[in-house]
Amino acid sequence: MKDERKTKDQLINELVELHQRVAELKTSEIERKKAELVLQENEKRYRLLTESISDVIWTADLQLNFTYISPSVTRLLGYRPEEVIAQKPEETLGLRSFRTTMKFVEEKKRKEVRTATRYSDSQTVELELKRKDGSTVWVETGITFLYDAYGWPREIMGIMRDSTARKKAETERAQEADRLKSQFMANMSHEIRTPLTVIDGAVHLLQENSLSLEQRDLLAMIRDSDKHLLELINSILDLARIEAGQTKVVKKEFLLKETVKNIISGFEFEARKKGLEIKMVYPSHLPSKIRTDEGKLTQILFNLISNALKFTEKGRIEIRLNKGSNSSIRFSFEDTGIGIPEEKLSLIFNKFYQMNGTIRREHRGVGLGLTIVKELVELLGGKIEVKSKPGKGSLFCFSLPYIALKERVVPDRDGNGAPPKTEERVKKGVNILVAEDDDFTYNIIRRFLEGCTISRAVDGEDVLRRIKEKSYDMVLMDIQMPKMDGLEATRRIREKDSDLPIIAVTARTFKADEDKCLAAGCNDYIAKPIAPQKLIAKINQYAVRGLSRRQNNPPK
Repeated sequence: MKDERKTKDQLINELVELHQRVAELKTSEIERKKAELVLQENEKRYRLLTESISDVIWTADLQLNFTYISPSVTRLLGYRPEEVIAQKPEETLGLRSFRTTMKFVEEKKRKEVRTATRYSDSQTVELELKRKDGSTVWVETGITFLYDAYGWPREIMGIMRDSTARKKAETERAQEADRLKSQFMANMSHEIRTPLTVIDGAVHLLQENSLSLEQRDLLAMIRDSDKHLLELINSILDLARIEAGQTKVVKKEFLLKETVKNIISGFEFEARKKGLEIKMVYPSHLPSKIRTDEGKLTQILFNLISNALKFTEKGRIEIRLNKGSNSSIRFSFEDTGIGIPEEKLSLIFNKFYQMNGTIRREHRGVGLGLTIVKELVELLGGKIEVKSKPGKGSLFCFSLPYIALKERVVPDRDGNGAPPKTEERVKKGVNILVAEDDDFTYNIIRRFLEGCTISRAVDGEDVLRRIKEKSYDMVLMDIQMPKMDGLEATRRIREKDSDLPIIAVTARTFKADEDKCLAAGCNDYIAKPIAPQKLIAKINQYAVRGLSRRQNNPPK
């Protein structure tokens, strides 16, 4: 009986335990159902939130395959969410934006694995996406990595927002800033080049007189300082052109060896004064004629030789040309100058950089020559390198692609014309209207053109009035004048007269400004400061046409 009673007691205890367990399970089930309800409610709220906001919420795997994207994507891109999820990521993002984003993802994955924080800080990227109708839209999206319990990235999520309006506003501000910068540089060019025209002209006219030795020395000082000022303004304007995207590559045929020799010959006098040897090594296997942008190559060579000469006090400067790989020519410039410390090599191509104030005072300049060289070399498809040792010298090298030619070289007409090899005299009896508001500049031009019949107009309105009253062989048209500028005056003339030769005289040397002169109807242009022989060459070029016009159309 005792064993039977114990068995019953055990059964009762087991039943109680079972009852308690069932009760606990019921409680757990109730809690689970409550949790499910809470989860469902939260998910519902999340869905309502993602579907009501204009920003696009998305999730994707580590290969950028979208796993979820909110309905607002339809307003942004025109696609339904299921269409986006079904697409390849490069189709939705576009190849360029896909590569940009994947690069960021790969870099993030390569970084040190985070601890199990479950999330990471978001980083924003800007992408240009194509809409379903073919148009494009700029978006910015935060990219956040989600991590597993072990700290490994498992998923990406983000919020995408339309940034087209902001991007457009930024672009417009940038364009306006570029326009204002270009306008400022053009005005500065005019304000500086106009007095330089007077200085240049006065120096040229004084050199034709009998002067004492002291007077010639003083005149040489003026001429050298004037040349230095012109080099500075040219460097600043060249850099401004490059940064404004107004420098275009214009390829033409030319004799490479002759071009390099001519550039070097321009430095031989200064090299001899310093006791330096300057030479060129040009192997016979190089082509004699090539096709590339001669003007920009000339500027590169000029700046590098000038830089070598500036910082070399003894020894030599050697310019070597050789064949590079892939139809390129390698240019090397080696000097025995002061050299550059290794820690400064990465800085020498920076704008306005010079190693120290003492060097700047000794050698003058604002540190733009090498910056312009680097920009122009890259514009022509090359890359510049430099090696140097302090006290031993420097070696600058770059390679440029080229096209070798066998055809006859036909030189292109330059805006200011190449300087005549022999001094040219102005044709007598040419009747010229000089439109120039600056008294000093007008008097210099008048002195340059002695032997011609010169009349003056002080603004565009005065030009129009004078050509109605009298027949002229040509007009020298200053572009920047009060009341009516030279461009507007030229347009007005062309409305009634298509034959009158008009030569623009401009201190604005941007290519866009030169193009405006020609588009307005000018036959040609010459830049300030005006070199007398270039001006005479221009006058003579159009004189026959102007005289013939006057003979065939005598004033009524």
